[in-house]
Amino acid sequence: MIHSKLHIFCGILYLLFGLIPSSLISQSQASSIQSFDRVKWKETTKGIDYAGELGKVKNEKAKKKRRRGEASPKAKELQPSRINFTGAGFLGKVLLFILGAVVLYFLIKALTGLDNPRNTKIDKEAESLAKAIEKAEENIPEADTRSLLQEAIEQEAYNLAIRLYFLDTLKELTQKQIIQWKKDKTNRDYQLELSDHHLKKDFNQLVNIFNHLWYGKRYINKQDFQAIEPHFQYFIQAIHQTPKLNTNP
Repeated sequence: MIHSKLHIFCGILYLLFGLIPSSLISQSQASSIQSFDRVKWKETTKGIDYAGELGKVKNEKAKKKRRRGEASPKAKELQPSRINFTGAGFLGKVLLFILGAVVLYFLIKALTGLDNPRNTKIDKEAESLAKAIEKAEENIPEADTRSLLQEAIEQEAYNLAIRLYFLDTLKELTQKQIIQWKKDKTNRDYQLELSDHHLKKDFNQLVNIFNHLWYGKRYINKQDFQAIEPHFQYFIQAIHQTPKLNTNP
């Protein structure tokens, strides 16, 4: 019974001492330290620069903190608060890109005249002309290729004009009975028909020009057309000067 009470007493003392604040202990320790002979301590520590050594240590610690991006509480208070613009910056770049694309679109539109009502009219006329050419190709010998050619030149539809020049060439060759036109024939077929004719070389040149521009989808301007047109005009004139073949027995 006595032993159990002793254990309880010791436990209570342990709890009491365990609950004593560390500040009270440090104060008691400080008071005990102050009780020693101050004069003797001053004589013993005379000439030692503890402040300097401590300052060096503090400076080294401060440098290490700055390298790690840390700062003292006072320094943190003096520093202006930083705002994270990562998300806002990305959104700003996207908006700036969209704005630039819109400005570029309207600039190109203005420089090329895409917003000109006249161009809309030309597009409709060219579309109508293209349909007329498709209809003419159904029966080239009977088609009015010259009127369509003049219309294409007036509309500045130079690629269509080159196509009409080539169709007119086939029409002239057919009328002179140099070739036999058929809807399903290819340009290569007509080249073979002219393989023994004196117009073969010039015709092959026109086929190469036409294939390069039309099937190669090379769009030409007025200057390009004016450079190509004489080749077709010369060849058509050469056809006119060629006597018509007599196919009658």
